[in-house]
Amino acid sequence: MIAKVSQETLAEIVGTTRSRVSHFMNKFRKMGFINYNGHLEIHSSLLNVVLHDQPHVSGVSSVTGKPDTTGD
Repeated sequence: MIAKVSQETLAEIVGTTRSRVSHFMNKFRKMGFINYNGHLEIHSSLLNVVLHDQPHVSGVSSVTGKPDTTGD
């Protein structure tokens, strides 16, 4: 059994705000990386992005999750 984790708890775990967690969950859902409808289903495509840091999600730093200002 997998425990239910709120967005607030997840934010505390990763050191960010609940609104940032919500923002990225919605972004990942729209990009097809996750399904979120009462439970979370993570597609392997998101794991590939996170584990291999490719492809780069445009405009977002893979380290901080904040807008990338390096211009690469």
